[in-house]
Amino acid sequence: MHGIQGRSFEDGIKLTFLKMVRSVMAVKTAIYSDIKARNRPSFYATPVAWAAAHFIQLLIEDEGGIVAHHTGMIAASDECSLSTIRELSRTAAQGTISPLRFAGANPSIVAGLPALQHGIRGPTLSLTMPPEHASSVILAMINYWIRYGNIVSVIAIAHYQQGEHRHLFKGLIARSASDELRRQVLQLGDPQTGEIVCCDYDSLCQN
Repeated sequence: MHGIQGRSFEDGIKLTFLKMVRSVMAVKTAIYSDIKARNRPSFYATPVAWAAAHFIQLLIEDEGGIVAHHTGMIAASDECSLSTIRELSRTAAQGTISPLRFAGANPSIVAGLPALQHGIRGPTLSLTMPPEHASSVILAMINYWIRYGNIVSVIAIAHYQQGEHRHLFKGLIARSASDELRRQVLQLGDPQTGEIVCCDYDSLCQN
C-alpha cells in the first residue's frame, strides 16, 4: 500500500480504515481552569503545553485513534509559552535563569509536547498568533500536508486565554480537504462559536 512502507500490517489496516471515516470531526471545545503540569526535575514544559497535550488526548480518544506516523499537528495561540517567558524575565532581572525553563519556554513547545506525548511523527507547527487570524494558514497547511505530505490526518487546535486562570481550547481532526473542512477551521477562529457546556479539566464537549 502506497505511503505506509516500513509500517506494520496492522498500521496499514488502520490507515485504510481511517481514510473511510468522516473527513472532519466536529469541532470540540474544552475549558481548563486548573492546568495539571507533569514537569520533572529533568524536564519542563510551559503550562499551556500540558493543557494542549491533555486536550489532544481527548480529541484522539473521541475520534477513535490516529495513525501517529501519518498525523500532523497545528497549534494556534497568542499565549503559547508567554507565562514562562515572563517568569524567566523576572528571574533574569535578579541575576539567575533556569536552563531547563529556558528550553521549555520555546513557543513551539505547545505543538512539540503533545507530539511527544502521543507519538505523532508527522509535521508540527506552532502559530504564535491570535487564533482569530490563523484560519487561512491552518486551512492551507492542512490541505498541503494531506495532499502532498503522506499525511492522512491533521490535528488542529486553537487556544484562547480568557482571564488569568481560564484557558479555552477548540480543536478538530481533519482527514481530507473539503468545503466542510473550511467551515470547521473557521470555527476554530471564533471562541464564541456554539454553546460551551463543560468547564472542567476532564471534560470535552461538542459544538
